[in-house]
Amino acid sequence: LLYVNGAASALQQVYALQTLPACLYPGSAMGDGNSRGMELSQLLTDIRKHYEKIIHRSRMELDACISTQLLEVRDAELNKGEDSLQVARAELNDARRQWQSLQVEIESLLALVRITARY
Repeated sequence: LLYVNGAASALQQVYALQTLPACLYPGSAMGDGNSRGMELSQLLTDIRKHYEKIIHRSRMELDACISTQLLEVRDAELNKGEDSLQVARAELNDARRQWQSLQVEIESLLALVRITARY
């Protein structure tokens, strides 16, 4: 799952690079050395901002993916707990039925003993 998201993220980055404004491509800076240095500085700033946006978006996607996976794990654990609870309740009900059955049998035997003792 993470690999697929990583591949998708890489494709998004390639697409983002393909959609860079024309002023960000090398060779687009013209003029004297000083203005060229200013343009290169601006170019580097723009590229840095662009990559910071990509990094931020990737982090947000990763956080969302991790949150989703954590929710899935939590839900699986809750379902497992619910299943265990149902099994325990069924066992308890069986034990109660068995106990009630034994109580009835004991009462029957006691009644039989009382009747036998009278004669």
